[in-house]
Amino acid sequence: MATRRRAPARKGRIASVDFTGVEAGGGGRLLPEDTHEFELVEIEEETGENSGEPYLAAVFKVTDGEYEGTKAYDNFSLQPQALWKLRSFLEAAGYTTEDGPMDIPYDDMIGLVASADVIHEDYKGKKKHRINSWLIEGEPKETEKEERSARGGTRGGAVRRKSNGADDEPTFKLKDEVTFKDGKKTLTGTIISIDGEDVSVKVGRDEYDMKVEDITAA
Repeated sequence: MATRRRAPARKGRIASVDFTGVEAGGGGRLLPEDTHEFELVEIEEETGENSGEPYLAAVFKVTDGEYEGTKAYDNFSLQPQALWKLRSFLEAAGYTTEDGPMDIPYDDMIGLVASADVIHEDYKGKKKHRINSWLIEGEPKETEKEERSARGGTRGGAVRRKSNGADDEPTFKLKDEVTFKDGKKTLTGTIISIDGEDVSVKVGRDEYDMKVEDITAA
C-alpha cells in the first residue's frame, strides 16, 4: 500500500494570521439601496489618520430578511461640529439624549437597533454599500426626501451653501473637492454624501460630518 509523502514546505514569506471569530466572506453581500434595520455589534474608539482626533468606529449587521447578518460600517466623529450624526443614531435607536454633556458607556450602545438609509458608492472600481443617514421616527421617509431633492438636495443631490442673498455662493455635489477647518488644521477632501444641509467629506481613510456652511470649494 503506497503512502503519500507530504512535500517539504517551501521557505519564503509567510502570512501570520488569526482567524478566530472571522467569518468567511466578511458578511460582504451588497445591500440594495433602500432602508434597512441594523443592530450595532461592535464599537471602538479610534484616532483619525489625518486629523489625529478621536472617532467611534462602528460595525452593524442587518437584523432580518434576505440580507440578515450582512455587515455595514459607520464612523461617528466626536468633534463638536459633527456630534449630530452620533445623536441621530442614538435617537433613531430610541436612546435618550440630553442637551448637554453626557457619558455614554460603549456597552450601552452594543445591541442598539435602528433603521438607516443605505446608498452605493464606488471604491477602487467596485460598488459597495454605505450607511447614508439614520432615520429618526417622525422624519420624512426616503421617497419624501427624493421629492424635495430639487429644493435642497438629498442623497447625492446638489446643495447650495446658505447665503445672505448673494447669487455667487457655490453649489456642492457628490465628489466635489472641498476644504474645511478641523480645529486649527485646514483639510481637503471629497464629498461622499449630501443630506439636506448635512454633508460627509472623506479625507484619506477618514470621514468627517459637518454642515454645508462649514465647507469651501477647493
